[in-house]
Amino acid sequence: MPGIARPKDATEGIALPLLVKANIGGSGAGIVRYSSREELRASIRDGTVPKSVDQVLLVQDYIPARGGTIVRIETLGGRFLYAIEIESGGDNFDLCPADACVARPGRAAIRMTAVTPKKDIIDAAERVACAAGLDLGGIEVVIDDRDGTPRFYDINAMSNFVADPLNVLGWDPHDRLIDFLQAQVKGRVAA
Repeated sequence: MPGIARPKDATEGIALPLLVKANIGGSGAGIVRYSSREELRASIRDGTVPKSVDQVLLVQDYIPARGGTIVRIETLGGRFLYAIEIESGGDNFDLCPADACVARPGRAAIRMTAVTPKKDIIDAAERVACAAGLDLGGIEVVIDDRDGTPRFYDINAMSNFVADPLNVLGWDPHDRLIDFLQAQVKGRVAA
């Protein structure tokens, strides 16, 4: 695989442990944690480094999640829609909250709870959504257990909405999505 040694070079200046993420999309697929640079070098030598559809790999600092949870903030039209806290289960990176993910055979159940993040985290997520031009998206944040700093680590350019929204949120975000889409269509027709 051409260029496969590059993850080793990309680790310079990144604390250990670290993650290597393959560009294959979805549910934490293709994410591998390495505890040492030697472990990464051995994975490259053995050909077990994650495979990517386009040869692109992302090297990222591993962030230990405070309380073993992450928060996924859903935005619509650049504004906060809702947030859910998802139990990460340690090194389980399969944190997809959608029906399709929950229904996948062999997938362990994850705990999801509706939450309202602090205002500064919501404001930051909205700035990310606006800067990225996301009409609809999920922005994931983890509180770094090492120092308590909120760290945005994943931006999803579309939403898959939480499974069982009436029980988790108490309302269905699809209703607001439909309203948003109808307003967009009316705005284009009027223009």
